[in-house]
Amino acid sequence: MKFLSIAFLLMVSPVCFGLVVLQYHHVSDKTPSSTSVSPDLFEQHIRYLAENNFNVLTADEFADSLTFEKSLTDDKSVLITFDDGYDSVLTEAHEVLKKYNFPYVVFINPSKVGSKGYLSLKELQQLEGDGATIANHTWSHPHLIREKPSETKADWRLRVTEEITKTQQFIEANFDSKIKLFAYPYGEFNQALAQLLEQLGFIGFSQHSGAIGHFDNRQALPRFAFGGNYGVMSDFRIKVNSLPLSVARVDIRDKSGNLLYEPLLTEGSSTPKVTIQIQNNGSHPKNLQLSCFASGIGSIAVKKIDSTTFETQSPKPLPVGRSRYNCTATSKLAGRFYWLSLPFYKKNEDGSWYPEY
Repeated sequence: MKFLSIAFLLMVSPVCFGLVVLQYHHVSDKTPSSTSVSPDLFEQHIRYLAENNFNVLTADEFADSLTFEKSLTDDKSVLITFDDGYDSVLTEAHEVLKKYNFPYVVFINPSKVGSKGYLSLKELQQLEGDGATIANHTWSHPHLIREKPSETKADWRLRVTEEITKTQQFIEANFDSKIKLFAYPYGEFNQALAQLLEQLGFIGFSQHSGAIGHFDNRQALPRFAFGGNYGVMSDFRIKVNSLPLSVARVDIRDKSGNLLYEPLLTEGSSTPKVTIQIQNNGSHPKNLQLSCFASGIGSIAVKKIDSTTFETQSPKPLPVGRSRYNCTATSKLAGRFYWLSLPFYKKNEDGSWYPEY
């Protein structure tokens, strides 16, 4: 078992497929820019999917696509998701999606349902009646990987389990969908969370980017988040057309060479060294070259060890907060890129957590 985000390797297959999950929060000009796309830009996104013959999946079709028996043959498939259940999903996004007959998923926190700026239960039921799936985003949107002071591991597990199961009970009591999809608040997860999610029967989504491949862990699937500077049409076209980098192995090590098994970086691991081995299955160009980038740092050097193995490492410590390594490569298909993302979280130097945001 290697790094959680991709290297559980639960679904290794000799063939890649392209399945991109889009993540939105607000569709508005009046909400925080970092988590918002304008109504006009959102409509451009959706129109692009329609005009370029993307296969927009229902939640059930998405879940089916993760099995070998019903894997996609189409490499232009998309799942559209919204986090938090903000009211702009109804006032701005819904009519656009309805116009093109596109299904989508809304991840909700029941403690917020009906509050100012959030959809009411009646409104969510209206959306479901028009093709939306309502899914689990915890009851109160906490940072799940943060243990409370004096909280034991058993106490933490009990609290987190209640956040998830209480929400699912609300969903099953008020909506028709039985599909168990879960989005981690803030995208933050660790092994214990992913294993709990698996035991509870959920498919899970984080917020590291990239297309989904058969190698991805069903409890920590990537999504492309749009808001702020992310989502202008040039950026959207690249991301929605991305393909999964077909990896055989990913090792992540600290400065002493010890394997890292969690996204949370500890002392001595703030410049993680990553070794990526590509599957030699004929889906990639023979002269494949990776380009990698680190959050807050920019381009980082990539060393090619042999025809299928690459190493990369940030020359500087990753910043406090949520960050990632993103690695891309040109595909055989014109204008399309393979994409691999590895998420990391880093506390403040004194061991405290970075601020809520």
